[in-house]
Amino acid sequence: MKKAQISVELLVILGLSLAIMIPLILSAFSQAADSRHSLSISQADSVAQRLAAGADTLSHLGAGAKMVLDVQMPEGISEVKISPHEIAFTIEAYGKKTEIVKNSRAILSTSSEINLLKTAGNYQILLEALENPEHVSEVKISLYTQSFPENSGMAGTSS
Repeated sequence: MKKAQISVELLVILGLSLAIMIPLILSAFSQAADSRHSLSISQADSVAQRLAAGADTLSHLGAGAKMVLDVQMPEGISEVKISPHEIAFTIEAYGKKTEIVKNSRAILSTSSEINLLKTAGNYQILLEALENPEHVSEVKISLYTQSFPENSGMAGTSS
């Protein structure tokens, strides 16, 4: 009878331990997911702010001015929208949808290649002030794709 009592007590202790540990583990996973989502939001906000600030700077410098920005796009970007005065990223992760929007005084334009920014990674983005017949500041945002000749000594470098 003593062996049966010890086995029952051991099962009760293990059951109580599991009842306490499972909610703690689930809570830790939830907090980790929230932290990753917050980090993605912060990174996307930084990229959008840098693009808007760069566009504003180039609009003051005038046609022909160019700038290349190195950016790191976070995971979870589901949509990239660039409209005449807005840069917007939509982030979806863990059932949460967040939109980051930054405004620019310049008129912004882009091409469909900008949708490649939905994939997480490092990118170089070219901002270029365009000549506009209406004398309005227009800045084109595109991926920087210039390659260097093989023997120029510049291959593999980044600014």
